[in-house]
Amino acid sequence: MAVTKPESQTSALNGRTHPDEEFVRILVNKLDYNELVHTTDVMLARFVDRLTDPDDSAKKHSHDLMAKLRPLGERRNFIVHSKYRPFISVEWQLGQAHTFKAGS
Repeated sequence: MAVTKPESQTSALNGRTHPDEEFVRILVNKLDYNELVHTTDVMLARFVDRLTDPDDSAKKHSHDLMAKLRPLGERRNFIVHSKYRPFISVEWQLGQAHTFKAGS
């Protein structure tokens, strides 16, 4: 029996897998952003592989989406882990000095 709808794919796995609360807790609390994106990508690929009739285009779509999300995480880290301080230039112009603390 071919599985075609996402709802059917989920129900097709019921009975073979059970939700693992500890796994979800690890994803949400223990992984940094890049690890979370990578792990989610791998988990979805594994999920698709376990389907009766796997659709490889879903894996490619997921991988492409995760590739777009990685730079957002890098930008977020740059903003969050940066320090900004106001300054006045020699021409009396207001400005903002920026420093990034790498490894934060």
